[in-house]
Amino acid sequence: MNELNRKALTAGAAATLAVAASIWLGSRALTHFDPALIWYAIGSVLAAFALADRFTVWAQRPPSRLYFKRGLQLLFNRRGSRGGNEAEVLFAPKSTSSKRLSRLPPPGAGAESRAFAGALIQRG
Repeated sequence: MNELNRKALTAGAAATLAVAASIWLGSRALTHFDPALIWYAIGSVLAAFALADRFTVWAQRPPSRLYFKRGLQLLFNRRGSRGGNEAEVLFAPKSTSSKRLSRLPPPGAGAESRAFAGALIQRG
C-alpha cells in the first residue's frame, strides 16, 4: 500500500470505530438496541468509513489541499486571510485588472445576485 492509501485507511478505520463506539455507548452496550435497525447501523458504519476515506484521499491532492487550507482559514478567521471579501480571497485571480468587474454577477442573473453584488461593491 502506498502512503496515500494508508492514511485514508487509517482515517476510515478511525471514523468506523468512532461510529461503532457511539452506537455501542448510545445503546448502553447494545441492551437498548432495536434489532430491526441493524441494517441502518451497518450502513452508517460503512458510510462513515467511505466518507473519511474519500475525504482523506481528496485532501491529500495538492489543489484540494489548498482549498482545504483556505477553507479552514476562512472558518477560523472572521474577515478572511487578507481582511477582504471571503469569496474574493478564495476565488479571485491575483492578476485581476478591475476587482469591481470580477465581483459582478453574470448577465441574466436574478435580483438576489444583483443585490449581493451591489453589497459587495459598496463594501469594497
